[in-house]
Amino acid sequence: MTKALILALTGLSVLIAGAASAHETRPDPAAMMQRLDLNKDGKVTRAEFIRAAAQRPQHDHDDRRDDARRGNPERMFQRLDRNNDGVLTKAELSQAKPRKKG
Repeated sequence: MTKALILALTGLSVLIAGAASAHETRPDPAAMMQRLDLNKDGKVTRAEFIRAAAQRPQHDHDDRRDDARRGNPERMFQRLDRNNDGVLTKAELSQAKPRKKG
C-alpha cells in the first residue's frame, strides 16, 4: 500500500510540474508597443514590425526549431492587424494570443 501511495504521489507531482511548465503568459501590450513602435507615434506599421522582428537577438545555434518559434513576421503582422488597416494599435496588441512558457 505504501509503494502504491508513493507511486501515485510521484505521478501526480510529474503531472503538476508538466502543467506548470505549459503555463501561458499574455504579452504585455504596453511593453510590446514600446518595443515595436520605433518612431513612437502610438502605432506600429508593417515596416516597423518587420524591422523590430529583424532586430531580435539571434541565438548562438542555427536551428530550424528557432526559425519556427520566431515565425514569419509578415504573417504575424497580418494576424495581429485585426481591422486590416496596415497598423497595429495597443488594443490589437492586447488581443495577441498567450504564448506558452517553458
